[in-house]
Amino acid sequence: MPSQKIETYFKRKGNSNTTSKLFKTRVLDIDAAELAKQLTLHDSYLFNLIKPVECMNGAWHHEEDWMAVNIKTMLRTSERIKYWIARTIISEREPSKRGFLISYFINVATECINLRNFNTCMAILEGLRIPPIPILRTSWQLVGQKSKQMFEELKVLMTPAGNFPYYRRRLASLNGDPCVPYLSKR
Repeated sequence: MPSQKIETYFKRKGNSNTTSKLFKTRVLDIDAAELAKQLTLHDSYLFNLIKPVECMNGAWHHEEDWMAVNIKTMLRTSERIKYWIARTIISEREPSKRGFLISYFINVATECINLRNFNTCMAILEGLRIPPIPILRTSWQLVGQKSKQMFEELKVLMTPAGNFPYYRRRLASLNGDPCVPYLSKR
């Protein structure tokens, strides 16, 4: 499954020298909860870099690179996650493997919600809704009922209709507990 490989670099120390080797890890080799944790750590780090002034007057809409640099970085990261998910699913030839990947990413999104990472959850949902993905009927038929139900619940939670009412209620219910909120380009 070459499409499911994430390239990671490790340095190994040998007896007399240091060599750099490239290892490939398949996405499905990573537990969904662990991937969600790692994505949450990364998103949390990026979110904590944002300065209050970046949030003023839609600074992230300006073309100047220096304005709202941290918000723009976080938005670019979300875009990368979204397209990585779609590319991973689409590049798989077998419908059964695609179905398994769809279920896997739904589980990752659910774990992100459990970790209060709404930003990555939304990136995953957007990746699963990029036009080629919903029309993979055979693959979606192979997704289990539990995963389909979780997907529907996530879509309801993060629906923008009515200015994100369910998401806003969820945020309010956190009572100040830390979270990574959803950042939108709008």
